[in-house]
Formats: sequence, C-alpha cells, structure tokens
Amino acid sequence: MSGGAQGWDQAIAHAAIRLKIPLFCVLPFDGMDRKWPEAGRTRFSAILGRASKVHVCHTGKVFRASQYIDRDRYMVDYAKGAGRGMLLALWDGVRDGGTWHTVNYAWAKELEMKNMWTDWQAG
Repeated sequence: MSGGAQGWDQAIAHAAIRLKIPLFCVLPFDGMDRKWPEAGRTRFSAILGRASKVHVCHTGKVFRASQYIDRDRYMVDYAKGAGRGMLLALWDGVRDGGTWHTVNYAWAKELEMKNMWTDWQAG
C-alpha cells in the first residue's frame, strides 16, 4: 500500500511495481496532485495506472488537512485488519507531523512497524 505522496510513498510504489508486487494506492482526496509540478503529476499518473487497486478516502472539492490523517489511518486499519500488514516508515524520530501521527497510530493499533530511517541515512 502507498499513500501516493511525493517522496517515500512514491518510492515504495515504484519498488512494488519493479518487484511485481500488487500495488494498492490509498489517496486522501481527489486531485491530491493538482498543485504539483507537471513532472510530479505525470509520475503520479503513471503510478496510479500501474496500481492494482486505488481507494480515494474523500471525494468532492472540499480540502481539509485532516484528510491526510484519515488516509494514513485507513492504511493502518486496512493493514491491521488484513492480519498480514506492517508499516514500513521513513520516520526521523521527530514527534510531530504526519509521519509521527501515523507511526503513533500504528503503535496504538499494535501494527508491526519497521522504521527505515537509519538504513536510509546509511545510504
């Protein structure tokens, strides 16, 4: 599963595509890429085109920052409910922001987590 955001989410999506692992994209809202540069929108569109499943948490034209948290909770709940999921995070240890909220929620739900931060920094 990938949340589709630029950076870590898309790196995970690309890895799934290259490894031929079914990709499930979970998006916070319709048009999440509308303010991205053209290259980012093109890359995002290509990822969605290769996904085996796409779920949009919020439809419509109203945007709220909380929609990102809703997406992340959906992914944690889905992984936990599937009974075979885990969170693969790139978290720098700062207890603030979206990644922290997701990590903290995963801990509360007792979802297994692997933080790739140290491996990523090591190159």
